[in-house]
Amino acid sequence: MSRPHTADECREKLIRHLVGIRDYWLNESMVSDEKKKLDGAIFSILVMIDGESTEMPAFLLMPAPHSDDAEFHQGRGENYWPKDVDLAADRELHHAWSDAIRPRDYDH
Repeated sequence: MSRPHTADECREKLIRHLVGIRDYWLNESMVSDEKKKLDGAIFSILVMIDGESTEMPAFLLMPAPHSDDAEFHQGRGENYWPKDVDLAADRELHHAWSDAIRPRDYDH
């Protein structure tokens, strides 16, 4: 009978997937530049979080600030991390990553 994966099984699947991403980019022979390999690995992780990996579902990515964080920063007149925002809800993170690094790192 079918059942949801346990938390331990989910963690195991996540770790195996991350090891696969690491090993893929470590051994990718068409990319020799280490920075580009790291960028590729980060991109692949963000693709997974966004739910566009064939082996993994999408993941929520939400800040979990300390309970005193808002009060501390408000007291200093600073902005603070919210508790209830999914960082990937309105924009795919792997596209945001590509947009952020391309102009700075790859348009020479």
